[in-house]
Amino acid sequence: GIIRAHAAERPKQPLFLYYAEMAVHNDQHGYNTTQRAKDYCRVAVINKTNPYNMSNQPPPVGDHEISYCGLQVMLDEAIGTVMTALQDSGLMKNTLVVVAGDNGGLSERIGGNVIRNGFIGANYPLIGSKVDQAEGGFRQHAIVFGPSYLIPKHRRGSTYSGLVHIADWLPTFMGLAADGWR
Repeated sequence: GIIRAHAAERPKQPLFLYYAEMAVHNDQHGYNTTQRAKDYCRVAVINKTNPYNMSNQPPPVGDHEISYCGLQVMLDEAIGTVMTALQDSGLMKNTLVVVAGDNGGLSERIGGNVIRNGFIGANYPLIGSKVDQAEGGFRQHAIVFGPSYLIPKHRRGSTYSGLVHIADWLPTFMGLAADGWR
């Protein structure tokens, strides 16, 4: 793929790779959850050990929820594939990886209209959901992973509870590129 080809052809040049996975954005993009992922989720729900259920609410039990959980498992595997390719190609030592969501989970209702019976996105404990202006509509987690020379020691393993806007990423990435990658 792109990562291995870049490592082979231009190992000293920086690579900017934007990978926008739509699998869990909502389930209307034609993704089919693998049976293996669905089976994992059924076992996780039965055992109440689903790591993708971040709320303290009861785990999902319907077929739709099992399929959606399966999409989350597949997303996790896709990110793992990218990380493995970076590691195997030797590019990981010069790579900053950012994994971020774009909006809150889908609610059962948007603007008073029922859009899906039975499935509610897990935005708990935040109020609101996708397209809302409340925190549940826009506040998301992000993970930043990279080599020690890119992430200061005092920031590694830490949590930032302030606000970051998507517009903040461009100057950050440009600043890193201007300083030069090792």
